[in-house]
Amino acid sequence: MGSSDIILWAKNAGWSREARPGDPVWPVRISLACEENVPTLLWGEEGCGKNVLLRALGLLDVPDEGEIYFRETPTSGFSSDARAWLRNHHFGFLFAEPFLLPALSVVENIAMPLMKISSATTDEARDRTQAMLDFIGMSGAAEWEIDRLSMFEQQKVALARALINQPDVLIVENVDAMLHGEELQRFVEIINLVNTTFGTTPVLTARSEAAVPVAGRVVHIVDGAVEQITDTATKKGGATE
Repeated sequence: MGSSDIILWAKNAGWSREARPGDPVWPVRISLACEENVPTLLWGEEGCGKNVLLRALGLLDVPDEGEIYFRETPTSGFSSDARAWLRNHHFGFLFAEPFLLPALSVVENIAMPLMKISSATTDEARDRTQAMLDFIGMSGAAEWEIDRLSMFEQQKVALARALINQPDVLIVENVDAMLHGEELQRFVEIINLVNTTFGTTPVLTARSEAAVPVAGRVVHIVDGAVEQITDTATKKGGATE
């Protein structure tokens, strides 16, 4: 691999899976490197393979062949416990459903991973959760009930929860299924600040790049392969790794 600024690398990662039960098997074969502190958007039509790749990059799945590297470490041979440890300590996850607990307040939902994983002191936990509330623009909402929140606010709380343990990577699945229009634009603007604010590298999937203006790399996946890579700063297509 040879570069210390590559945080995730799929090397000849391959799958042969059904998109849905009863559908034809579609092959995926991808090599792709994600640079540290550079947001990466994987986009393409439903069934193109982008979410299979995202799950593998997030160590939620293992490719049938090839390898997934976290920094310079190959992970496919890791035990399920070792993979879970890496996920818990180095990754944050955000899905189309926020999966917040309605019995807990906003601040309790955000702080929950600190209680499960981190050894943060009470003062550290308080400072971190307040910093997250400030980051998502909900400083005064700490004690609000989840049922009181709009979907936009719920997704921001879920984002804060995903970032509370200061992960190296933020995995965001189907970001344009979460929100739409102006709220989606505003949400992606927040995600674009994650790397500069916390040193966390976002990797996202979406059905279309047009609605998701990620400030980094845009990877178009077609029929299980990388079609084009675009640097959104230069708007020039690049070759696959």
